Amino acid sequence: GALAARHRRHAWILGIGGLVIAAMAVGGYWAWRSSERGRDAQLQADRESAGGAMRTIPEKSIAVLPFSSLSEDRENTYFATGVQQEILTRLAKIADLKVISRISTQQYQSKPGSVADIALQLGVANILEGTVQRSGDRIRVNVQLIHAQTDLQVWAETYDRQLTGIFEVESDIAKAIGEALHAKLTGREERAIQERPTEVPGAYDAYLRGLASERRAELSPESLQNSARFYREAVRLDPRFALAWARLAIGDSNLYFMNYDRTSARRNAAQEASETAFRLRPESGETHLARGYYYYYGLEDYVPARQAFEEARRLLPNSPDVLLAISFIDRREGKWQDAIAHQEQAISLDPRNTQLLFEPAITSHWLGEFVDARRILDRALNIAPDDAELVASKAATFQSEDDLEAADQQLRLIALQPSDQIVFNVQILQLLYKREYLPAIAALKEALLRPAPSLGQALTNYYVLLGLAQERAGQGAEAQATYAAGRQAGETLRRSQDDSPFLAADMAQIRGGLGDRDGAFREAQNTIDRSRKDAVIGPAARQILARVQARFGEKDAAVETLTEVLRVPSRIFHSGMKMTPAELRLHPVWDPLRDDARFQKLCEKKSP
Repeated sequence: GALAARHRRHAWILGIGGLVIAAMAVGGYWAWRSSERGRDAQLQADRESAGGAMRTIPEKSIAVLPFSSLSEDRENTYFATGVQQEILTRLAKIADLKVISRISTQQYQSKPGSVADIALQLGVANILEGTVQRSGDRIRVNVQLIHAQTDLQVWAETYDRQLTGIFEVESDIAKAIGEALHAKLTGREERAIQERPTEVPGAYDAYLRGLASERRAELSPESLQNSARFYREAVRLDPRFALAWARLAIGDSNLYFMNYDRTSARRNAAQEASETAFRLRPESGETHLARGYYYYYGLEDYVPARQAFEEARRLLPNSPDVLLAISFIDRREGKWQDAIAHQEQAISLDPRNTQLLFEPAITSHWLGEFVDARRILDRALNIAPDDAELVASKAATFQSEDDLEAADQQLRLIALQPSDQIVFNVQILQLLYKREYLPAIAALKEALLRPAPSLGQALTNYYVLLGLAQERAGQGAEAQATYAAGRQAGETLRRSQDDSPFLAADMAQIRGGLGDRDGAFREAQNTIDRSRKDAVIGPAARQILARVQARFGEKDAAVETLTEVLRVPSRIFHSGMKMTPAELRLHPVWDPLRDDARFQKLCEKKSP
């Protein structure tokens, strides 16, 4: 998940303690995610390549722009957001339509300056605009369907109803749009778009609040817990509300998997929500998606997870979320090209979602296709030029090629970000690669003074990095104190949370730093055992073994392990970076092997 701050700084080393966490408004469109400068650049590129593009866009394609709230009470903004999303969700169940996901559409106002330009950016022929006004128990929804190329109104309608009639309004709009675009609906699809998710108005109100507060592009523990609070209220008011149970299951599974709350209680809560949703509505694509994420995130059981995601795909043919989920399983099973293909399909349904663009970029990076990775990241940066995680990921591609100057040019654009362990890891690695140990030590100490709750189990990695920097700076006593504190932090986490390969990997290095040979090798083996069936984490676990072997003088074994790792696509724990010969040349953790001829040969190899 991205927790990227949105502030440029000229000197990121001087930015210690300068972290600014941007606040997001609940509901509405996310204009902050996309600067006008980036949008104009992308639009110009779209126009230049558009010769005949509109002819290739399917006529049965649509984007539902954010609905404007005309309610006097600004508190009702979430309601307009929820209505727009629910109409979009119903349309997305029609396989004969191409429907753009909400992350991309939320970047535009309901009444844009140029419908044709927006349609071109999103790759659709039609745009739906709307307004929502809520007053007491009455609602008015006004919608119009516009054909983008001709700017002609295809269909329009105004609905004045009681609040309890909102489901019929959403269903009627979806059905009318399907008819206006001459989409063929199966009997199952007609039933799906007419479903009433709940009969309890208060439960639906809480559900809409959850949807409005949910931020898929920024999966912070705060946003996940905030949306979960609304979904729990929804299922409390209506225990048979399957969609709310499904969203709750996905949120709890995320909190567990991302090590924000890796407790048995959280995993069990995800299981209960997933099973309840499936029991209530086994024919729903949303419940299959939730079930898949529980198998994947909660149990790391990829076979049933894929089965659930494939069934969700059949029922939700326009869902980029489902395609992305399938691509995650592809990667875990080592089906790298399938992963990229599914990610590209997802992007076609959500073309301005920078988190979606991030995924094929990181996949390409792990495959050693650094130019492709940067090309995709540049596309995302055209949309969100101040996204720190995208900037750091681009810097990481240069680090993987031993181009530290180019990496520096990227990292100068962002401040130190200790609350985002992916960004911070790239920033600290840059200092370590350049052997600038003192600023690295200062930054890590500052981060550990007030560690962000969002770090979860990644906290122990900061002790690993600090201890290594202190060792290389000649601060042996301080390094020992750091490793001892890291061991205590790791043991505390283990008493309250389930173990993970990431925590085991850190503990292996911490115990190694303390001279605990048996403990270090035991933790390294624990890391490997927890990662055997995982094509993404498995090679990273072998890297940890190589680090321990190198520390304790087992040079032949370390070189043999590294030789195996370099043969396959791989990543480094707590980093989006690929393991490459450049990393062997640059990282001080490999200093014990510098005088080994076999290791030197590995360092001379070109990155794949």
